[in-house]
Amino acid sequence: MISKPDGIGLGTWRDHLASTTRRGGDELIQSILELHRWNTVVVDCTASAEIVSTYESFIGAGAHIVTPNKKANVLPWQRYQELLECFRRHHRQFLYATNVGAGLPVLSTLADLVKSGDTVRKIEGILSGTLSYLFNRFDGIVWFSAIVREASKRGFTEPDPSVDLSGGDVAAKLLVIARQLGWKLDLEDIRVESLLKGDQDLRRRDAAATAGGKVLRYVARFPKVRHRRGLSR
Repeated sequence: MISKPDGIGLGTWRDHLASTTRRGGDELIQSILELHRWNTVVVDCTASAEIVSTYESFIGAGAHIVTPNKKANVLPWQRYQELLECFRRHHRQFLYATNVGAGLPVLSTLADLVKSGDTVRKIEGILSGTLSYLFNRFDGIVWFSAIVREASKRGFTEPDPSVDLSGGDVAAKLLVIARQLGWKLDLEDIRVESLLKGDQDLRRRDAAATAGGKVLRYVARFPKVRHRRGLSR
């Protein structure tokens, strides 16, 4: 961690960082308090639940939070509501557009629709760029696992590809969307279909889709009467 009240030179930050020792979140919070700035912003670029557990402390220190980290928005409902109330009570902003759509105005558009009185009856889409890439490459000839290994080497998957293949990341995005629409749901309410079943299963599914003139894709759906997510042909 580097803490320099007069600013960090963009041309030399690597050198400064290399000469420092690793420090914890408590020291960062203390640094924020010592700055005495009203519009401090903490940008959480992790996927860490541990960092999310410190959000209230950052908020109490006067920080807004901007993050692609979905862990805050998929907390158990009561805990999630407590965090949002903490933001409201301290008049701090919580910005997380990159949770879904890589920064495209997906969540803000949905929020505006709801505020204007519209009712969103159904959400359906391919919410994972990784799975979109994998299924675009998959033709039923090359093993799916081989395509995953190639994508992992190229940095197109999570460091642990099973995070993508388990469907957990898509489930989290679907929950973020559903809560944006005002639905009181938890991750346990979303039915997950894992892709960790093996190559033969996916070959069989791909052959069935091709025979019907269709393609295999991993689709997230949020209808009003049922919440499910999985493979679609």
